[in-house]
Amino acid sequence: MTLPLEQFAPAQAPPRDETGERLFWDARKFGQLEAPNAQVRTHEPQLRTHEPQLRTHEPQLRTYEPQLQGFAPAELLLAKVEFTSSGLNPKDSLTSAVDKLNPERRDRIYRRMEEFETRARNEHLTAAQVDATYEQIQRLIQTPSASLTEEQRLNIAEQTISMAADPTSIDQGMHDTCGAAVVEVRTYMRHPEKAIQLVADAALTGEVWTKSGKTLPIDVTPHDTSKLDFPKSGQRSHASELFQVAAINLALNARPGIQEGSLAYRQNDRRPETINFGERVIDYSQHPPTDRKFEGLYVSDVLLMNKLVTGEDEPDLVMWRSSVKRERAFGKPFTTETEMENALFEAKRNGKLPAIMFVYSGSDPLWQDAPNNADGGRGGGHFINVTDILPGRPPKVEIDSTWWRRADHTKNTGKSLNLSDLYMASLEPKDAEATLRQQVANDVSAGKTDTARLVALARQEWVNGKIDTDGLESSLRELLLFADMRWKNERLAGKLDIDEQRRSLSKTMEAVDRLPYANKLRMLETLKNRGVIDDKEYNSAVVATANEMSEHRMMMTFAGELDQQAELGFRRAQDELGQRLNAMTPEARRGVDEQLKRGQNTDNTGFFASRAKERRDRRKL
Repeated sequence: MTLPLEQFAPAQAPPRDETGERLFWDARKFGQLEAPNAQVRTHEPQLRTHEPQLRTHEPQLRTYEPQLQGFAPAELLLAKVEFTSSGLNPKDSLTSAVDKLNPERRDRIYRRMEEFETRARNEHLTAAQVDATYEQIQRLIQTPSASLTEEQRLNIAEQTISMAADPTSIDQGMHDTCGAAVVEVRTYMRHPEKAIQLVADAALTGEVWTKSGKTLPIDVTPHDTSKLDFPKSGQRSHASELFQVAAINLALNARPGIQEGSLAYRQNDRRPETINFGERVIDYSQHPPTDRKFEGLYVSDVLLMNKLVTGEDEPDLVMWRSSVKRERAFGKPFTTETEMENALFEAKRNGKLPAIMFVYSGSDPLWQDAPNNADGGRGGGHFINVTDILPGRPPKVEIDSTWWRRADHTKNTGKSLNLSDLYMASLEPKDAEATLRQQVANDVSAGKTDTARLVALARQEWVNGKIDTDGLESSLRELLLFADMRWKNERLAGKLDIDEQRRSLSKTMEAVDRLPYANKLRMLETLKNRGVIDDKEYNSAVVATANEMSEHRMMMTFAGELDQQAELGFRRAQDELGQRLNAMTPEARRGVDEQLKRGQNTDNTGFFASRAKERRDRRKL
């Protein structure tokens, strides 16, 4: 029994018939990462610049031509949106529009404008970019939309200035859109005016445009967490949904050999706690049109999407690890850690960061960041942004992941990654296991033991199908018992490595948190018996696990996906829960029963309870 969230395959795509079109790992098999024979289109769209103009102080009627990728006006036949310009500079004009909003929203937007201008100064955005950003936000505030309520439109405007102030706050939510989300983050970092123009075009017209002028209809209705006025970390906002839906439609219709306008990507409300995230692709070139599940983006799609949205052709933007050297491939493949390091430092020298990188979310250490549970952290393909690389021994990297804030690794949070950890995450699962096995052998040769690395190896064996879930549970238990004895002896001898013990316990608890419910309940008891967690933490973890299990079962039932295998898994877990409850003292049992009746923990500060709350907050509306 597993809980299938987007980490199963956030960037996967099905095998293609075209030779060499396979650009990243598929769960069913590993594919070739070669460029296809078909060539990417050579057009280079340029976003129309917003040059300051002398204006009179008398209001005048101004015509705005929305241009998605900013192709030259002569190349497009676009609907025209008319609004009244105040004749002020863009910031004053926006301020005038914001002053008319309710005080709470007005104050929030002003705070975000200050934060955005601070970021613009620190990251050397030009004054023209800031002005153009404010023009796009003003469009959203002042231009009526036939498809959006005024409240929705103002929410979108507020969300865009918030993301311009802090692009790392952008998340994909529970959707297979990491490929579009990383382009969104990067565009807000480098070209916020272009990101918000795409959102405004889609929101106000319900359409985006190809280079040839063909319109692609966009459903501007908010879905899932996009309906929330103030999405939390890990939840996708309405503005982000609009960007991602528009950008994916552009990329799909610009694929070589695809007739423009023949494919339509649609976001529907997802079915709770299932692998159905509500994402569909409709192929209108077929008669009748076919409807299929959206399977994610290729490296070539991400490159093309970036070019369409920003107008910049950056063929080396997406980095990925290849097992062999390739003369011809999309993106910038690397074969060794040194090649990856050199490529990142080159990107930094050339002002090309963030760099987009393809990784495996089930590999160490990224599986600990994934907002999933009950699947062990098996993971799949995932795109991230590498925002910085810092020299040193070892070199450090900072990354932004669009899962949620806790998955970001930056020096400001003290969570920057060693370069070697990022390289490990870039390896195909079978190569990651071989690397971990060699590292363990090196530890043995050096006469030391690193339980954290042994836990990572056990997990990787499980990811690769070498052991089943019960085998993973047994491995975790044995590793913990042996480590506990070793730590006691080392403490008596005055040789205890506190850092190794801390890392090992942390990784073990993360692994336990991702086990299926029955396995998790048994391991929680082991953690308590070995003194890793106390009685209070144990009781809190049992309550959190029981509540999450109950919610999961209810949602699967509601979605019609509670099959016989899943039901068997729930019954096993319920039996394990009953045994743990019966073994508690009467006083502890009364406290646990009371929390179970309320369906929530009294205290969410414990490790397992806090993790469960984070997951619940991320997926609930």
